[in-house]
Amino acid sequence: MGKRIEAAENKRKRRLTHSKQKTMDTIIKFGQFVRYQRQRKGMTQLELSLKVFNKPNYEYIGRLERGVAAGITFNTADKLMLALDSELEFKKFENYTPDLNKRLNGF
Repeated sequence: MGKRIEAAENKRKRRLTHSKQKTMDTIIKFGQFVRYQRQRKGMTQLELSLKVFNKPNYEYIGRLERGVAAGITFNTADKLMLALDSELEFKKFENYTPDLNKRLNGF
């Protein structure tokens, strides 16, 4: 591999690693939020799982709260927020444009 190609590949790998870390940080923060809201409501993990999944799935709730769940869908996040009578607040971000994508991702 040429030096320029190798440098570009290394940059891509660093960007992917950073992106994965940001995703994990978000999952950890969400799990902490779920735990806080659940405890504030006086609910057990089992009670929450029954409200969200209509079946016992407290293992998943525990993994989510510890930030080690494989991932979470918007549907599950929405069900959790409804079960906890809570809301997610999304920050306002600049609207997507192809130019913005190029600036953010270095393309």
